[in-house]
Amino acid sequence: MQKQNTVTHQNCLKHKIVSVKASAGTGKTYNLSARYIALLLCGAKVDNILCLTFTNKSANDMRQKIAGYIANLAHDDDFVSTIQTHIDMPAEKIKARQPQIYSDFLHSFSSIMTIDKFFGNVFRQFAGYLNIDDSYHIANADKEKLGFEFLQTLHKAQLDSLVQLCLKTNKSYASVLELFEKIQDNSQKLNFANISLADFDIAKDDVIAKATAIKQFVADSPTASALAKKAVEFDSFDAIFSSTWIQKNSFKEFSYFKKIANETAEVLFAEFKTASKIYFQLKNHYTIGKLNDIYIAWQKFTEQNIAKSHSLGFGDVTNMTHKLLHGHIDREFLYFRLDSRYDHILLDEFQDTSIVQYSVLKPLIDEIMSQDNERFRSFYFVGDTKQSIYRFRGGEAGLFGHLDTIYNSTAKSLAKNYRTATNIINFVYSVFENIGTFDISKPTSDIDGGFVKVVQTSDITTNIIKKLKAMARIGADMDDIAILAYTNADILKIYDAIKEQLPQLKVSTDTTSMLVNHPKVKAVINLVKYLYYGDKIYKENFHSIIGEKAAVDVSWQTNFRTLSVVELVHNIATYYKLFDENMIKFLHDVQMYENITDFVFNIDQLNSHITNQSRAGIVLLTMFKAKGLEFETVFVVDRFKKQPNDTSSLLLQYEQMKLRRIYIKDKPMEYFDDDYKMALEYEKAQKQTDRLNVLYVALTRAKKNLIMFKKPAGSSFDIVPPAKIGKLYKAISPQPKQGHRDKLSFESINYGRQAVSKKSRPSVSSMELINFGLATHYCLEMMSCFDTYSLQTAMKLVRANYSHTIDEQALENIYKICHNLISHKPFIDKIKGYKLSKEQVIAYDQEIKVIDLVATSDDDIVIFDYKTGNQNPKDSSQVSNYKQAMTDITGKTVSGFLLYLSIDGVDMIEV
Repeated sequence: MQKQNTVTHQNCLKHKIVSVKASAGTGKTYNLSARYIALLLCGAKVDNILCLTFTNKSANDMRQKIAGYIANLAHDDDFVSTIQTHIDMPAEKIKARQPQIYSDFLHSFSSIMTIDKFFGNVFRQFAGYLNIDDSYHIANADKEKLGFEFLQTLHKAQLDSLVQLCLKTNKSYASVLELFEKIQDNSQKLNFANISLADFDIAKDDVIAKATAIKQFVADSPTASALAKKAVEFDSFDAIFSSTWIQKNSFKEFSYFKKIANETAEVLFAEFKTASKIYFQLKNHYTIGKLNDIYIAWQKFTEQNIAKSHSLGFGDVTNMTHKLLHGHIDREFLYFRLDSRYDHILLDEFQDTSIVQYSVLKPLIDEIMSQDNERFRSFYFVGDTKQSIYRFRGGEAGLFGHLDTIYNSTAKSLAKNYRTATNIINFVYSVFENIGTFDISKPTSDIDGGFVKVVQTSDITTNIIKKLKAMARIGADMDDIAILAYTNADILKIYDAIKEQLPQLKVSTDTTSMLVNHPKVKAVINLVKYLYYGDKIYKENFHSIIGEKAAVDVSWQTNFRTLSVVELVHNIATYYKLFDENMIKFLHDVQMYENITDFVFNIDQLNSHITNQSRAGIVLLTMFKAKGLEFETVFVVDRFKKQPNDTSSLLLQYEQMKLRRIYIKDKPMEYFDDDYKMALEYEKAQKQTDRLNVLYVALTRAKKNLIMFKKPAGSSFDIVPPAKIGKLYKAISPQPKQGHRDKLSFESINYGRQAVSKKSRPSVSSMELINFGLATHYCLEMMSCFDTYSLQTAMKLVRANYSHTIDEQALENIYKICHNLISHKPFIDKIKGYKLSKEQVIAYDQEIKVIDLVATSDDDIVIFDYKTGNQNPKDSSQVSNYKQAMTDITGKTVSGFLLYLSIDGVDMIEV
């Protein structure tokens, strides 16, 4: 009977393995959701489907949209038609099955998550195999501290090797550690020949001998010019490679040698080229060998540090999971439990998958692809190679075509754009259509119109301000404008310009720039360092930020060492009129420093980000963070400064997605080793593709208006032609603008940590209350279980995500509130023995509801709703609605409780 059902399932699903190319705006999430629901209709269980994407936002959106699509399935003929592209099933039958799959989805655990979370779930089960406690937490490591501690673990021979490595490669210790991180992040083994120092030195002497022979030949040639003789002069080994003659393929190609070229010269030149090739190859192998010796020690040290600290970096979980698969446990054993659980994999944004991530997923994919006709299985992956912008993090767009080939997938593409107006689509695709290496296929659109303008200017910020003023004058909706730039530094410049010149406009940013790098904060730091050290470099730094007119008059600061840090920073900010939201945050942050000396020596390590009090208005984003978003109007901004040169030292050469060779970059090597030259040229081509992809992502965020600000020279938009197309679309703001901006104020501070009184704190604003409530709920959500360790771990995440919106006292109160809950015996007793689900999303009566905590057993369900404010009669009504929804969906007995949480205790009230 089971076999018959399986055959029915497989006949229902049209294609087992599908790859989908989905250009920007063509409904990727819509189609992936249809595939997910099609699997449910074919009989797949919710907990047998693994759906992976790359961000928490995408995973949450996917989960909510799938719930919404199922809820509305009986009334959405277009979505039913999309489902039918995946399965052979009449529309009537699809709609008839809606109640059952709706119920299954809502009360089953759905594995819709980020790829990092999936790896974390896998690794946590087997962390003990690498001597890592499964209660580890995720945190960024202090690289400088780790580097210093690593040096202390090396014995003399290893230290000598490290010093020799740095000297031979002209690399600093910090650069060597960066190489280790890149190797580690790629989970690659270094492939090299075992070269001794003697072999290396012999090869070097041979190059000198061959170069000397050419030098002697030129010197002995009676017709050799002075320029020819000067070209072959060298007084050191490195000087041999400073002249351009070494770059030629033959002796006679060099213009100064043409008159004296003969067969003897060509033989000498060929011998020099061969000797140089051997030298650089040996040098590369020798360097990698030395690097490997230290790298092995580094790996051992980092693993011991992880085991000791129970702390993993964001990339460590993937690397460790990869390591488990390649030497510590059998793959079949690792996937034993998963194999019986996941029969269907859906991968979103596949172009961003790294080779390391793919190598972890491959055994699971291979198992699904196996010829096991007894089980209903499938694999579906979606992506757009044009939006592959994370190669610097290991993303490998080439995997898309690779999987198409090895799994013989059914290839599909989405041909209609549902986001963007026609004029913008035509313009964007015309920019890229003549670039042969760019995978371009223009989608259609039913959205008429669209406005495109390319503004060429050397003063970008001034023109952005002018354009914003013009749009404000005509009453355009300023809440649906995004300004996209390349770097956080550029974002900050635009942000400050808008704040200064258009203070009535709300501006929000999603930058993760450190507070110490904010221009005004940085100016204060440099001035304090100038006062402390007297070094003029800090004074010049201050001038470059504030301007030459801001004279540094230190007469009022003669006794600055007697001031507290807060007093000094406050005085400087007041004197030079530097107050804004970020300076106020800085004042709160620097209360941790005991004195000026403590501040000067430790301020650069301050782990605090710029604040952003507004969550509405014009959005400022880097192009990388804009991926996946859309806006009515988009400003795309050229680089303010020239793009920095590539400083990476490692060159990885792949063949069919397998690592063929690793090189340490060495400039002259490209003139002697063709394989290295090919690898270098491929890397350059990849970087050019990366640049084009970032531009494509930025241009495709706009729905109605696309405005570009391009520098007249040295532009990163060199392929973008001048343009003005269509008419500006004016979306009227749904609420009239008041032209009012809350006045920024700074209330008097009790200087010094001991003087701050909790009782005298001013009342918080409604925004602060909202942020406090959000942060408290987030803390409760992030607790893996209700105990002290989980609370401490969750608080670290709260600090990382909310410290820019709530103060230290609020953070302390959140800890107290949550600690009260885990200490509240009636609550702990109530959830004992239940399966817990936090932030449980359900769809009921065509509405999405999110329940704070759901406790489930075989017989009944208990729901809890957290409240951090005063008791309100409406709270009971809300929980009653939750109870009714869960009762109708599951058919189980449902009880509900309100948990009023405060620093004084917990009130648990049954509804």
